[in-house]
Amino acid sequence: MIASAERSGCWPVEVESAPVIALSMSAGEIGAHNAAAIVGHYSAASDKAPMVLGINGGRYQATTAEEWRALLRAAAAAGARPVGGFNVPDGSRPVALFDVGQVGTRDGLTTRVVIGDSYNGTSALTGGGTVNRNACANVIASAHGSRESAAWAKVRHTSSLSERIEALSEAIALAMASGETVRETYAAARERRLTTEDTREIIARLFPVPEEPGRSRTIAENLRTDAVHAMDRPENAEGPTLATVWNAATWTVDRHPNGAARATRGDARTSMLFGSRGKRVEVVRRMIEVVLADGSVEVVEEGSPLEVEALASTGRALIDSMF
Repeated sequence: MIASAERSGCWPVEVESAPVIALSMSAGEIGAHNAAAIVGHYSAASDKAPMVLGINGGRYQATTAEEWRALLRAAAAAGARPVGGFNVPDGSRPVALFDVGQVGTRDGLTTRVVIGDSYNGTSALTGGGTVNRNACANVIASAHGSRESAAWAKVRHTSSLSERIEALSEAIALAMASGETVRETYAAARERRLTTEDTREIIARLFPVPEEPGRSRTIAENLRTDAVHAMDRPENAEGPTLATVWNAATWTVDRHPNGAARATRGDARTSMLFGSRGKRVEVVRRMIEVVLADGSVEVVEEGSPLEVEALASTGRALIDSMF
């Protein structure tokens, strides 16, 4: 995986920190301060010229190419199986994917560890698990989407290489355990049969529609309709069960009912793995857990499907801040 990504120019073979003077404006006055330009150098096989991957503070410590290789080799040594890697178009955010746990099981779920970093200071080194459903290519659970998830490592760049390796090794073990929990939840969702009214209620709570007319209401109504149509796709269908709702709701996170990709302001892959789309995936999973826990969605309050925290309360999960 490492050799392939470097030969293609996906990841730099050398990362250099070069001192520069950065200009800024405050209160109408221009100021100057010391900064560091993070420059990536690429394999000759890629025919890719060196490029600036980020401008950071003068003391910023970017992960070197050698450290990145060591981290990925440590992940493989911990039992993770390399799948592939990618980068965002400007080269500032390398990402590596590994499979862990069971693969190719009858439930069609795969647990994957995602390791990401940034050269432009937008994030720390992170590692966490996702669970993918192979039939529909849905991400149905994402540790990165939950700020409370224990199966998510976030390591400062000032940490030593050994500290980063230790944190990622722990994240891999936790991702494997979390993946098994999600697999059990999905199995239970396949067994939970729903009436038509149950389905309508759950969809309504997952895709709340504001009372006030306007653009937000139209978007929300369209999303709800898309979810209903996505339930009819053969990839998502698990019969009249909670699993079908789960599949359809996660399908609509990044795709239209016809399979076309939804537009996003940034990189679609990193949004799903680290951003708002990953959070939405976790909102859906937590809703599924609520229904499985007590068979009711009465405790769910209206609000944003993107900014939701599930809290344990008297044996129930409460969706806290949907608007």
